[in-house]
Amino acid sequence: MFDRRLVAGFSMLAMLCGVTPAMPAKINVSFTMVHDRLRPDPLKAISATVRYEVNLGQSGAIKEDRARNAGTFSDAEQKKARLGDGQWQVAGENQLRRTINAAQSTTVMTITTSGNSCKLDVKFMLKAGFNEFKYKRIDDGTMAFYGQPSSVSTTCTIKD
Repeated sequence: MFDRRLVAGFSMLAMLCGVTPAMPAKINVSFTMVHDRLRPDPLKAISATVRYEVNLGQSGAIKEDRARNAGTFSDAEQKKARLGDGQWQVAGENQLRRTINAAQSTTVMTITTSGNSCKLDVKFMLKAGFNEFKYKRIDDGTMAFYGQPSSVSTTCTIKD
């Protein structure tokens, strides 16, 4: 059974995005990050752009399409979730938060809405006991280790 607070939170978010809860909304966000690959094959200043198309559906259903690209390499992934499932949360008034738990780190994307516009804030944090970020490489799908990423640009748009 879906918690009433989550339904209320989803309804609030949908209204903030300018739609009624019965109608879907779409939020597109992207960020470009730069980081150094430490191992294997060290490489400095790798720039990667990550794009999310987030479809907010009825009763807290969320469908996300993620695409990453770095130079000529790219990959993509689709996921379904529910608002309040630990991945997607209403983070406060006018805010939606996506938490990505990786093996050694956590990435938190916070979307803040204002009328029909929005902004994205991205934070990259290491988990206790780790000193490097472990991510899947875009070029060949293997795991590699990276230094602290920095977000150099973000975009956010709301579509209904």
